[in-house]
Amino acid sequence: MMSQPVKKPDKKKNLIKVCLDCSAACDLAIQYIEGHPEGFTDQLIKLLNDCSSYIELMAEFLGRDSEFSKPVCEVGRSICARCKEECDKYPDVAELKKVAHECEQCINACGAYLS
Repeated sequence: MMSQPVKKPDKKKNLIKVCLDCSAACDLAIQYIEGHPEGFTDQLIKLLNDCSSYIELMAEFLGRDSEFSKPVCEVGRSICARCKEECDKYPDVAELKKVAHECEQCINACGAYLS
């Protein structure tokens, strides 16, 4: 009896999950900041909104296997890198630490998908 070949992880399916997790983390961070606005900039809120919206859009492109998935993913990776960089400035804020972690996951998953 021949054994079944081991399937490689589905990079696109994994990236979609990572995207949705990242977008959700950004949304939770925005809610936190709106409830505790002192010490946070409008620029941070805009960046979190941009990241959340774009990464969610990226998941939609990937889900429908759009011909633009790869270029959209390249931009998404850049947005996540910028978002992570900004969130890393707030190491004591759990919500932003979570965003930085999820952005890092997204950056890595994009890299795997694009390779």
